[in-house]
Amino acid sequence: MLALGLAFLVAYALPIIDPDFPEPWTTIFFVVEIVAWIAFAVDIVVRIVLADRKWAFVRAHPVDIAAVILPVLRPLQALRALSILFLSARGLHRILRNRVLTYVVIAAFGVWLIAGLAVTQAERGVPGSNIHDVWVGWWWAFVTMATVGYGDTLPVNAMARSLATLEAALGPLYPAIILARLASIQVS
Repeated sequence: MLALGLAFLVAYALPIIDPDFPEPWTTIFFVVEIVAWIAFAVDIVVRIVLADRKWAFVRAHPVDIAAVILPVLRPLQALRALSILFLSARGLHRILRNRVLTYVVIAAFGVWLIAGLAVTQAERGVPGSNIHDVWVGWWWAFVTMATVGYGDTLPVNAMARSLATLEAALGPLYPAIILARLASIQVS
């Protein structure tokens, strides 16, 4: 599932990073996105069916279920990319020692990466926008997440501003959680 999640992320990111990809590739990227999403949807359904206490499983995995259900809508493609990243990282905590810190670091990196991509995709070609390439989008995502917000770049359309609101709300939480977790490790 991790490999499938990474394939999805690459298929989502490459057309945004380089919007001049030739046509057969854009179709391939779209197919990879759909296949990955279907695989994760099947995984959730199978896990629910196999669970002894189905409602307890549903209550215990709201993020996994929402990640599969919500991004069916095309405008929520960035949410689908972020949710696939979370779902594919489920098994990664076995490799790393600290489960909470693993999820927080992955989430922080994922929010930064995908917010930059999504805002770039939403702002590219919009009159009055100054976020036209992914490097500026990632810069915007970084300064927003770091709560610096220089104001040199900002989204101008409704979709990008919605994404900006979400990232601005989530962004400061990640460094705080990481630092709190590292402090608790040092104390214990």
